[in-house]
Amino acid sequence: MFIDRGDGTVLSGPADTLCILRLPVGSYHVAFFEEKPMPGPVKPINELSIIRLKSKMHETNGHETLEGAKASLAELRKKFIVPDENVVDDVAFEVEDPVQVWVVENWIGKSLSLKNALGLPTVTA
Repeated sequence: MFIDRGDGTVLSGPADTLCILRLPVGSYHVAFFEEKPMPGPVKPINELSIIRLKSKMHETNGHETLEGAKASLAELRKKFIVPDENVVDDVAFEVEDPVQVWVVENWIGKSLSLKNALGLPTVTA
């Protein structure tokens, strides 16, 4: 969910996330995943055991290095107001395709980090 703040920034939803993806070709892409509630009645986020995240946006060209993607993510964070716990900017998640839907354990308000909830293989360099 995006809420335009009228100052060039947008506020994200409580489970929206920013991260870096590494594709099989070796390029790194900053991605934004938006919470998409499961079908049925919508419950408060703290009552959910799982959260569904859908790819909303990713860099199509990507970067040759993780450092390049980290810099790009830092720039994007100036425009997207995302809770710190919903940003993974120190590693890249290895994926086959950047356009995905992830169903993950609810990490919000728990001792679990988003990185651990995703449970995807990571790359640090």
